[in-house]
Amino acid sequence: MTLSPINDRIFYACQAVYTRSRYTTTTGGNDSISSPTMDFLKGVQSIGVSREVNKTNLVDYGRFQQEYGYYGLTEFTINVSRLIHKAGDFFFNVSGQSVYEDAHILNSTNGIGFSGATNALKNFDILLIYTQDTRSYVQSGSGGPSDAGTASAVIYRCCLLKSISYEINVDGSITENLTFTTNIYDKVSSTALDQFPDNSVDSEETVRRADIITSSCVFPVEVTRMFDLSNSLDGIPILGLQSININIEISYADLADYGKWPGSAIRGVASESLDDRAQQNRFKEVSEVTVDCTFEGIVRDRYALVVDEYNATDVFGTVADGDDTVANQIDVYTSDREIKIIAETDGSDLFQWHLGAKNFVTGVDFSGGDAGGGNVEGSISFSNVHREIFLIKDSTIRNFSPSSIY
Repeated sequence: MTLSPINDRIFYACQAVYTRSRYTTTTGGNDSISSPTMDFLKGVQSIGVSREVNKTNLVDYGRFQQEYGYYGLTEFTINVSRLIHKAGDFFFNVSGQSVYEDAHILNSTNGIGFSGATNALKNFDILLIYTQDTRSYVQSGSGGPSDAGTASAVIYRCCLLKSISYEINVDGSITENLTFTTNIYDKVSSTALDQFPDNSVDSEETVRRADIITSSCVFPVEVTRMFDLSNSLDGIPILGLQSININIEISYADLADYGKWPGSAIRGVASESLDDRAQQNRFKEVSEVTVDCTFEGIVRDRYALVVDEYNATDVFGTVADGDDTVANQIDVYTSDREIKIIAETDGSDLFQWHLGAKNFVTGVDFSGGDAGGGNVEGSISFSNVHREIFLIKDSTIRNFSPSSIY
């Protein structure tokens, strides 16, 4: 049996994830699992796959029981949560780039691109391997017992990256969460899995809160003020920050395309060849990118404003404390909060989360201070509409600033 006798009622699967990427939306979607090479995704903690069935019922007037309908595209959503290794990199990164336009998330060479119609939209193949729970880790056919013949594997074709988030907490390792969507998958023969993965246990160190270099980080003034504990170490102010959460959401729109679905085949027609799977993204385009960041922590006192009162004003979230007395009135609508988080690695390189210098406050919340003795906790959220998120690993702390509106 596949399951061990002890756990023969519950399947504790051992899992592995492999990925590869491409920028084209016309070719490559029918690649084999071995060519071109797929990369082993380290640090994976959990995998989730959901299926959304798009069914439309045809109206049948006069009856409660609807008999007929038709199906649209089925969408698969793959969620992967992983830890970042010091010797590794961000999954989606612009490492090696130093120019703002080249490193921007919408760049069609180094970013995700913007339109499949221009053949410049980044997409990914995601190979998920599930093997028996008697294994401590997924094993290849060399150097030990092979999982080929007992493992099951599915490759999700030409997935679009929908969201990236990071959880930076005072306890535990930094977590990277990824969400992909696609309309197509293939079942992979288990006999083709001998090469996946290498027969070894990964022992690399992960990035943790202790690796954050506070002195090199740039926080908005509202954050340093809210979480100021009126104390310092080696001249560096101690903040009551407990967590930083970064979330990037990427939305896609479909251009009108009547007829056969791109990347599909007509069922039951023997002469109809299978279109290249990459074409499922041919008429998709990026419609929106949102970048949000939330700081949470313990506060020593109420979040004091410089001004003694708050009046109704539409500049409170931009110019500090809603000061609308500046000479150039248009400046009161300019967002100018920079966010930059820097973490150490094993070598000379640094993990860098750059959220640009155009962030603005979107919410301030307080909780706690209950009768049971709980601490008062504060939360302050920021967003930017410049779609600025630069994930980079470099020995030099980068500064990304546009010469003009991009």
